[in-house]
Amino acid sequence: MKVKTLSASETAYYLRYKLGNCRVWDNLLADMRRGKASYYGETLLPVGRIIDSRHPRPVYLFSEIFEFVEKASRLRPLPAKAYMLSIQEIEIDLTDKRHWSTRPLSVAI
Repeated sequence: MKVKTLSASETAYYLRYKLGNCRVWDNLLADMRRGKASYYGETLLPVGRIIDSRHPRPVYLFSEIFEFVEKASRLRPLPAKAYMLSIQEIEIDLTDKRHWSTRPLSVAI
């Protein structure tokens, strides 16, 4: 039986696209494989390992990924409001070649 699969990295990319980048999806998928993590109680496990030119890599069924996204999107809370960045203006001498940790900066008034 032929089925559609995605590699772990492509699965992480798809999850980031569908569920947002609030997580490091590569690490979360690796932790799910070890049984150490879940996403709001839901886990996504690979169907098997495919052998390519390097090492055996986990692959995920696309239908299971789709179901995981459906369940996770219902369980996750609403996204937070956008955070306003606190941008500061500073005075800096760009010709100063000292290391960044020793270069003095002053806030512009």
